[in-house]
Amino acid sequence: MNFISAPVARRRRILAGLTLFVSALGATAGSPAAAQEVAPVAGNFTQIEAGGDQFNCALDDNGAAWCWGYGSSGILGNDDSGTQYAPVPVTMPAGVTFTKISTGYFHSCGLTAAGAAWCWGYNGYYGIGDGTTDNALVPVAVDMPTGRTFTHISVGTYNTCALTDNAKVYCWGYNEYGELGRGTTSGSESTPASIDNGSSFATVEMHAYGGCALTTASKLFCWGYYADSSTPTEQISPSGAWKAIANTSGEDGHGCAITSADETWCFGIGDDGQLGDGNASNTSGTDGVADMVKVAGDVAFSQIALGQYHTCAITAAG
Repeated sequence: MNFISAPVARRRRILAGLTLFVSALGATAGSPAAAQEVAPVAGNFTQIEAGGDQFNCALDDNGAAWCWGYGSSGILGNDDSGTQYAPVPVTMPAGVTFTKISTGYFHSCGLTAAGAAWCWGYNGYYGIGDGTTDNALVPVAVDMPTGRTFTHISVGTYNTCALTDNAKVYCWGYNEYGELGRGTTSGSESTPASIDNGSSFATVEMHAYGGCALTTASKLFCWGYYADSSTPTEQISPSGAWKAIANTSGEDGHGCAITSADETWCFGIGDDGQLGDGNASNTSGTDGVADMVKVAGDVAFSQIALGQYHTCAITAAG
């Protein structure tokens, strides 16, 4: 699965209307890895996504995307495959602006105010969703489900999932471990295909080889490698209803969820301590149930963000 050997970048999300400061990849070539000011030509960044393989993308307040870092296979969306040491504008389609973006291991997607999705980057396993395996050096339109729009999108390793306006989840791309949640571990999907277990979903997040979705009734369903299931399987909360989920976009990954009792539970790759339970070990799933471990410390978190090798969270007190 690892078709490049470069170290996987850590993922984090920052929402701010301020100038962005980043290290290393936002600096000039050969400069030290100190914090460097990074900003668009005009305006401010309103969202930043650190991609899974040494690149970053950000959205400005004009709805335009910017990317920088490792550029292979069109991952930066600027009609080039070279490394960029400062933000370069994604080649936006005529008349298109984004309201949110999501970065994965080796491709990215943007969502418009009208609910249309556009993706760019590596497409060897159909993660772009345009019906081809052609890499996209600039954003290309996802082949949208008939009569539906997307309200949220989440990019994984070689796959993507999105939430529709009627509260259903659609996924496309690679499916070796049941990442698409359609009851099979074969037959990758080149365009969005529905996961429909009768639930109404509120959000969906992808991790390395699977995903999790939270319903409007605060039930958590997961599928793929770490849940040991190719169909969405309910994960019973140890304490109260589930209220938030987060997953990483790295080639290996882990997931975390927060309950209404303000407990945080994580699963997946943990050999660098990223599961937060005081151990450095991985968890696996059995018969559709992810083996979750409780984050130590009994701290109430309101928001959580996952990197390839670490996890960070904001407390309820800020």
